[in-house]
Amino acid sequence: MIIENAPIKGIKTKTGLIYRVKAVIFATGTFLNGVIIIGDLKYQGGPSCMQSAKVMSRHVVAIGALFVIAASLFPKLGAVIAIIPQSVLGGASIVMFSMIATMGIVLINRDTMNQRSILIVSLALGLGLGIGRVPAVLDRFPEAVRLIFGGSGIAVSCIIAIFLNIILPEK
Repeated sequence: MIIENAPIKGIKTKTGLIYRVKAVIFATGTFLNGVIIIGDLKYQGGPSCMQSAKVMSRHVVAIGALFVIAASLFPKLGAVIAIIPQSVLGGASIVMFSMIATMGIVLINRDTMNQRSILIVSLALGLGLGIGRVPAVLDRFPEAVRLIFGGSGIAVSCIIAIFLNIILPEK
C-alpha cells in the first residue's frame, strides 16, 4: 500500500509495479465476516442472505456448501432438489436478489449521489432487469455472449456499471 497523508494513494506489487489510484479494494479470498471500509466508514460485508437470516456461523455455510457439492456429485440427491417447485425457488431468488440490491442501495446512499451516479445506477439496473427478464433480446448475439448475459441481469448490470463508470466524465 502507498499511503500519503493518511489516505491510500496506490499499491506497489511484489514485482515492483506501482499503481496510483483513487480507491483500493482488498479481497482476502473469503466473504465470511468481511468488512467494507470506505474512508473512515466501516460496514459489515458478506452475503446478504446470511444477514437476513441472522446466521453468521461458518459451520452453517459449510454444511450448505457440502450439501450443494453432494447434490452435484450424487444424482439421487440432485433429483430431490430438482423436484422443488419453481414457485418456491422463484420466491427464494426474489428475496435473495432483493436483499443484494437493497444492500447495494444502502451502500450507494451513504455517499451523496450526483447526476452521473444516478445515471450509472439507473442504466445498470434498467438494462440488467430488462435483459434478465427478456433474454430473447440476445438471440442475435454469439453463443458466448448469450451464455454470459442470458442467465440473469446481474452480469449485465455489473458490466454496464463498470463500463459507464470508466467512460463517463466525473463532471
